[in-house]
Order: sequence, then structure tokens, then C-alpha cells
Amino acid sequence: MSMDLFGQLLKGLAGTGTSGPAAPPPRGGSDVLSSIFDMLGAGQSGGSQTASGGGLTDLIKGFQNEGMGDVISSWIGTGENKTVTPDQVRQGLGKERVQEVAQRSGLSIESVLPMLAAALPVVIDALTPKGQVPDQAALNQGVQGLRSRLG
Repeated sequence: MSMDLFGQLLKGLAGTGTSGPAAPPPRGGSDVLSSIFDMLGAGQSGGSQTASGGGLTDLIKGFQNEGMGDVISSWIGTGENKTVTPDQVRQGLGKERVQEVAQRSGLSIESVLPMLAAALPVVIDALTPKGQVPDQAALNQGVQGLRSRLG
């Protein structure tokens, strides 16, 4: 079920359906998703990830430190995902991460934040199907699966 939601998210971020068939989809949406995947610990760069959950664990801590533990728990859990505002995303991810996503996608921070607010709950929900944070190997596998759907 969450995979269909992921498909809808991809279409939404890629801009398909909003513009005529002649207009190419904006690159920004898929770059934002790629950045999220990298952030979660399965980036091509490898980075220095801790053994359990890596980037996902860091991301969870970031939201918990900003008093949004209930929000991120709803994305990981099997129930309804709580929504976040672009401002909450900026707080939870931190300015550096948001700037990095903006630079990679070539979009402004103002354009990137609503995309992150829409994408993060869906992506994290898709990567935690059993309602718990997977270990790094399972997380990487899940991210690679989503990445392959990105094309």
C-alpha cells in the first residue's frame, strides 16, 4: 500500500500531470528524493554511518530534539502519518541538510521545504514497513529499491 503512495509521490514531485505532455518534468523533484535517500544512509558516497539505522537514526534524533518525536514516530509506526509543515522540516533536518538538498536540486530552500514535507513521511513510512527502524543493511536495501523506482 505504501508503495502506491510512493508512486503518487514520485508523480507529484516529478510534476507529471500538472503540465502538458510537451513540458519536461522539473528535475528538482527527483533530486530532492535522491537527497533524502542519501540522507537516510544509502548514498553513493557511503559516508560515515553508524551500524544501526545510520542516517535514519540521525534524522529521527533531529526531529526528537526539536520536540517532534511523536511526528517521526507516526511515520515509522504502522498507523496514520502525521503531517509536517515546511518550517518543522527545516527544524528537524537542520539548516545544513536543507541547504544541501537545495543546492543539489538547484532549487531555492523555499521550494525544497514543501517537497521535503511531502516526501519525508512517505519515504520513511515505506522504509519502515514493520513499524520499526531497520538495521543498516535492510535500510540500504529499502532505499535502493525506492531509488530504482526513481529511475
